[in-house]
Amino acid sequence: MIGKEEIRRIKETLAIAEGPILSLYLDINPAKPENANRAYALRAKDAMKALGVPQDLQDRVLEVLKNQVLEAKTAVFFAKDKLFETLLLQVELPLVSSLKTTFLGEKESRFLTDGALAHYGEPFLLPLIYALDEYERYGVVYLDQERWRVFEIFLGEIQEVGDAFLALDTEAWRRLSLDAPGRRFNLGGISRGGAG
Repeated sequence: MIGKEEIRRIKETLAIAEGPILSLYLDINPAKPENANRAYALRAKDAMKALGVPQDLQDRVLEVLKNQVLEAKTAVFFAKDKLFETLLLQVELPLVSSLKTTFLGEKESRFLTDGALAHYGEPFLLPLIYALDEYERYGVVYLDQERWRVFEIFLGEIQEVGDAFLALDTEAWRRLSLDAPGRRFNLGGISRGGAG
């Protein structure tokens, strides 16, 4: 599950790399008709070609897009000579769906089209940071007769939290018995509150 730690790791990895880096965000949602027959690979190819990305980087990204089954709604690629990071997100990023703003407008190093956002130069992490900020985390508690489990839901992914509950020994629990001092019930009759 992607989180701040994963973004920090990617940022540190990309900071070490020198020279321009390809940052590519693709809408690959298989439920959309415009993504039928892996049409997103053509959008990625056009975006990389428009930015003048070296052919070897283009080939590496297109190989993944054409030959692997990507079970996600958005695919994110960061690529350079020896660096190749792929993130699969289970949510659609609105920054990839033809939204043009003043800070996302097309520049020489950026290409934005419906379903693809490509940047060649400094690492472009804004859409990932936006997703972390925009989407909330949810917790789900599942109870049955034998156990209870906690799940965390974030960015369309669900993950079980293994150490959410401590195992308690029920034999160590203090038992309430009839002869226990300080018991709060009356065996003999009606209890009335008040001072009288």
